[in-house]
Formats: sequence, C-alpha cells, structure tokens
Amino acid sequence: MINKRVIGSITIKNGLAVQSFGYKNYLPMGKPEIIAENLDRWGVDEILINCVDRGENGPDVSLISKIAQSGVTTPLIYSGGIATKNDAIEVISKGADRVVIDSILHKNKNVAREISEFVGCQALIAAIPITVKGKSLFWYNYKDKENIEFSQELINTISNNLISELILIDWEREGSLKESFRKEILTFNPFKKINFILFGGINSPKTANNLIKMKNVSAIAVGNYFSYKEHAVQTYKKSISGSFIRKENYEYLKIGYTYYDFED
Repeated sequence: MINKRVIGSITIKNGLAVQSFGYKNYLPMGKPEIIAENLDRWGVDEILINCVDRGENGPDVSLISKIAQSGVTTPLIYSGGIATKNDAIEVISKGADRVVIDSILHKNKNVAREISEFVGCQALIAAIPITVKGKSLFWYNYKDKENIEFSQELINTISNNLISELILIDWEREGSLKESFRKEILTFNPFKKINFILFGGINSPKTANNLIKMKNVSAIAVGNYFSYKEHAVQTYKKSISGSFIRKENYEYLKIGYTYYDFED
C-alpha cells in the first residue's frame, strides 16, 4: 500500500507567487507566505515551494524561512537553485522538510549522491520535466530548451536508493485547464520501482482520481486549480478518497493529520 497525498504547489518567480502556464507565461498572485497559509488552512498534505528562477543564484533561503516561521504546520518541500550539499542543508535548516533536485542529476551525479547520503534519501526528491514523443519520453532541459534522452546510468542513479520520490512533470500541460496529465508518461517511463508525484495538467478531481489510483503514484501536486475554485482542496480529497486525508483548519487550530491508504 502507498500513502496517497494531495500536494499544494506554489510557483515562485521574482519572489512572488504566480500562476504558471507551461512555465512560459505567468500571472502574479501575491505573497508566497499568504498562499502557503491558505494551503495549510485548507488541509493539503504537503506544500511544494517551487522557485523557478533561482538558477545559479542558489536557493531562496529567506523565503523558505519566512514561510516556515509564519505558523504553517504542513510539511514543506523546497525546489529551486539547489546545487550543492550545503544548499540542501541550509534549506532544511531554515524549515523545509524535503528538498528537490533537478539539473545536478545532469551536471554532477556525485553531488546528488552526496546530498542523499547527508540528508537521507527520505528527504530528497528528484524532479523530471517530461516531453512525450510517440512512445518515447525525454527529460526537458528548461535552460537550454532541449530534450535529453534517459541514459541507463541516469536511470540506475535515480533508482539506486538515491531519492524517496520522483516528481514527473508534464510541463507542456502545466497550468492547462483543457488538457490533462498524459498517462503515457507513466506507461513509458523507465523508473519502475520508484514512487511518483505527478504534476502538470491535473486540472480536475476526476483527473486526480484516475491518476492517483495508478501503481506507484503516491501523490498529485496541484498549483493553479487550487486558486480557481472555492474549497478545491477538499473537493479533490473527497473525490480521490471518499474521506479527508487531512482536515481543513479554517479556525487556525492545530490539527493533526493521517494518510488514507489505497491498495495497489
């Protein structure tokens, strides 16, 4: 059995929370800490802080610190600018429960292993933006705007107890209200023994329900949609489980949470 979760994703650009559409167009939403407080209150199981413009600037430790100190009790995942072991350590020391790596899996697999060994594989997640071409999948490099084939070395590195989960991103459908996450990504992906977090194009409770029941899918991450609809988080949870995974907290009470188990 896998614990199924609903993750609220906050995309950050230039220090502001934004609605993202295919990581190409952005609409400002406001202060990230306010969005995080809302997601915390609504009862998501984890909050993903995704800083898309950090690049060589390193992680935004002041942002994660601000969110962690705002009273949010939901576990925090941080993504953006992590290039060294010290980056990961600092982000966790500022309040993140887990960190995400992406480009260093291409640039320096030894650094990825070093981070995993130091913080523990349970605290490390890898993210892969996926391009679908026929029956083949490619890792999309945002910076160079090129598709990279999955080498066997990369597959072995990720599969060998390096990470706890893998975020599969349907980046071309990220932010779309019309086109849903493509199941081909699950069908054709080469990582068969890893639990997946799915992101991009999960634009309705029905889509979420269909995806989260699939083998090895441990969570769905949703961004824009949770800002479009009132009570969207709870609507998703009712759809995928028949009961709440984590209670909403509209009165700002400290409420514990449990995970609802699904059979594979």
